[in-house]
Amino acid sequence: MSTQLRHRVARMTNIRIRSEHPLPSPAQLKADLPMTEKAWKTIGTARKIGQRILRGVDPRFMLVLGPCSVHSTEDCLEYGRWLSVLQKKFGSRIFFMMRLCFSKPRTKPDWTGFWSDPDLDGSYDIEKGWREGRRLALDLSELGIPIATEYNDIPGQQRFDDLYSLYWIGAREVTNQQLRQVASALSCPVGFKNPISGPLQPALDSLAFAKTSHSLPAVSDSGIMAKFETTGNPDGFLILRGTHHGPNYCPEQVAEAQHALTAQGLSPRLVVDFSHANSGKDHKAQIEVCRSVANQVASGVPIFGGLYESNLLDGSQKIVIRSGQKPTIESGVSITDSCDGLGRSHDLIKELFDALGNR
Repeated sequence: MSTQLRHRVARMTNIRIRSEHPLPSPAQLKADLPMTEKAWKTIGTARKIGQRILRGVDPRFMLVLGPCSVHSTEDCLEYGRWLSVLQKKFGSRIFFMMRLCFSKPRTKPDWTGFWSDPDLDGSYDIEKGWREGRRLALDLSELGIPIATEYNDIPGQQRFDDLYSLYWIGAREVTNQQLRQVASALSCPVGFKNPISGPLQPALDSLAFAKTSHSLPAVSDSGIMAKFETTGNPDGFLILRGTHHGPNYCPEQVAEAQHALTAQGLSPRLVVDFSHANSGKDHKAQIEVCRSVANQVASGVPIFGGLYESNLLDGSQKIVIRSGQKPTIESGVSITDSCDGLGRSHDLIKELFDALGNR
């Protein structure tokens, strides 16, 4: 290529890139913040238990609970310490995993999560988000708290894939081809939420797709593009999260979903999301979803788990991201979806525990 042509080509590409900054590879970040013996035991044990619950071998109910999104590592650690107490109190019937979501999918411009903007000021210090986030995940694992997350940010997840015990793909991304392929390679169970529009088939298709082997190009831990060949993930499951038209956790809708799963040769065992459209985005309504689910489980319906949005304090708070200006935030309150505080959360868990004793 001539010098003149090289200059022409340079003027055709990256014309909207303002700046470029190198970031640590997955291998580098994992080396800087390595797995510990205690964290490894927490994660490995939780992955095995999650598989056993999914397959109906372990009779416990799996409850994934925690803040809608991470914005304060201190708040999350405090929540994790509270959850470690509940593990001892209710662990005979409920297996707890903490929801730890660093990335938020958005339909409109908004804060996209701790990984992208940990300081909430438009500075987008991605490396800081990754490093502080990985430190938090390790600290929680050291406490004996297994963690779960929504899978939507492939570069971020590659730097945390040794730390999670369960993933799910959200309603907005459930038909994403790349995420479905990656799901076939994940080392732990992965759930698929029904789309917001309502039909179950896209989620069922993704579930079946992830069970099979695939070949895909992706960045390796060393940071080099490589071709990966996957074996397929046998530990996929459906999550009912409600729709634009209303909830879908009622017995008739659950039976319909299980019939659809069976008709496609998939396991009828599924998870119900207590929040989002099932609760009409009203955190106080999550208890009603939980009661229905508990009654169904007690009657033999194969619902093996639930997702529950819970935080230190009730409700949510609205923030506005302004460049160079960190917003004033009330500690312990969600900045995305509304959550139940610790009082409501304890009451819900106690009611669920008692109802599970009726099986």
